[in-house]
Amino acid sequence: MNPPMSCPPRWPIVRKALARCAAGLLVACAAGLSAGAAQAQFFSVCDRGDAAELEQNINRHTEHMFRLTQGKFSTGWYWQGAIPKDFPRLRLSQLRIPPGFAVLFYVHDSTRRRLCVWHIGSAGQLAWASTSSITADDMRTMRSRFATALGAEPPGPLREPGVVEAISRQLLPGDLVAGIIAAKAARLLVVPIFELGAIPFVALTISPGRPLLEVAAVTMLPGFFALTEEPRVPRGRPNESVVVGDPQVPASAGAGLPRLAFARRAAEEIGSELGVPVLADDRGSAKAVKERLAQAQPRFVVIAAHGVSNADDPLEGGYLLMADGRWRGVEVAHGVAMKSAPLVVLAGCETGVGKGFDVGLIGLARAWYQAGASGVVSSLWRVDEKTTQEFVVGFVKLALMHPPDIALRKAMLVLRDDRKAEALHWASFALLGGVPLY
Repeated sequence: MNPPMSCPPRWPIVRKALARCAAGLLVACAAGLSAGAAQAQFFSVCDRGDAAELEQNINRHTEHMFRLTQGKFSTGWYWQGAIPKDFPRLRLSQLRIPPGFAVLFYVHDSTRRRLCVWHIGSAGQLAWASTSSITADDMRTMRSRFATALGAEPPGPLREPGVVEAISRQLLPGDLVAGIIAAKAARLLVVPIFELGAIPFVALTISPGRPLLEVAAVTMLPGFFALTEEPRVPRGRPNESVVVGDPQVPASAGAGLPRLAFARRAAEEIGSELGVPVLADDRGSAKAVKERLAQAQPRFVVIAAHGVSNADDPLEGGYLLMADGRWRGVEVAHGVAMKSAPLVVLAGCETGVGKGFDVGLIGLARAWYQAGASGVVSSLWRVDEKTTQEFVVGFVKLALMHPPDIALRKAMLVLRDDRKAEALHWASFALLGGVPLY
């Protein structure tokens, strides 16, 4: 096995939070610094499992996702203000679920210590399952426990198949799996909570030793609004894509970091495939990417560079290391305009993780989606550089011919079946986005 990509360390960032407290923003401090306040907003109910309870939870999830994204992407804090009077109330009949797709929606009831999952089919069919004796702490640690058991943190072979199977049964109860297979729903849309969005659902098992990858492609939805709006469809051209590989990071931003030879090779292969020049070395800057995005209509934005995640301050403390320094998530969300809704690929360490809230994750991937991407493919842990090169190149080639969820699944199957790779390699990337109809 190749060594993992040399990734920058994680640094908790609290400077801005403390500055806001010092300025007397007590409500903001209470919301931002208290883990309880930041992670106890989605008051969900898991009791009867009927359609009325499902609708209630969908609307509570939508309201608090609105609060979270409005706050984190503007003030940096969870927004505590009143919901607008015209805020829409969603009904099951409004959800647009195309044939061949199914939605999995997760709810944790902290009072009953119960995890519920609803399967919503394209024809409106509903199924429900629940698992008892699961606490909020269990939910918050589920991602790390699964990654460790899978052999992803630290990198290695499958360590604890029993833990993988147990978490799989909690997230994919057997009756729901049977219903999904019977409905021929080979494309799953997951509405996650806590850090479930950073769990590789394709590696969950549907029977002992058999991963979900064998029967379905998976997309992580940013929220239920993605099922009511018109899908974002890439409108750009492959030969106007933006490709970055191995930018030369200034010492002030990342002293001592090694160059990424395999990332450069991946970018060169992708650039050759798409017919575009590669932004490498001192040309691999955030400024250069933004200029290209302003001038072109890219089908893809591929950035193969060092990435840093931050579970304390995911938008200020999570960033890509570019030739002009740290490109923070908050700067992407506010400073990038992508009118062609490209498919974004972030081929760096842990670009798909961040801070987990009751209604899901906020981090770099979410920032790029907020900036206008149709979908974001990002990594779930510290990835192997050489395997990532092969995977990302294969994925982009497949995404020229297939929707991104299908392309991602096919690229994973190539690594697993043809290259005999361990799960920590083939399951290391996930797709965040709307319904991938294109």
